[in-house]
Amino acid sequence: MSDVDEPVKPDRRRGRWAEHREQRRELLITAAIAAVRRYGPDVGMDAVAAEAGVSKPILYRYFADKSALWLAIAQRVAGRVVAAVEPVTAQLRQDRTMVAAVPRRSNNSGTRRAVVTNL
Repeated sequence: MSDVDEPVKPDRRRGRWAEHREQRRELLITAAIAAVRRYGPDVGMDAVAAEAGVSKPILYRYFADKSALWLAIAQRVAGRVVAAVEPVTAQLRQDRTMVAAVPRRSNNSGTRRAVVTNL
């Protein structure tokens, strides 16, 4: 069998480093949130890097500038808000559907009201 017939194995190093970079990026975002909590919203990149235990060049390797880091923080916080709100809104939608399905009848004054039975 020649070398041409053997399948080429994919280089998995790139995937390993991508996972490492994503984990490191998440840790940096967590450290930035901690720095904002400790020093306030005007915290500098020096303090963020110190909180993360890295140098500023490492921080800038993952985020082009302070705006990019703040955007990443905002995306994480927004994701948490959505995750917290989604179950509540789903329950409200279900409750609305149940109320909408309740039969309605007219009372003596001619106005319609919901008849709530066995909910």
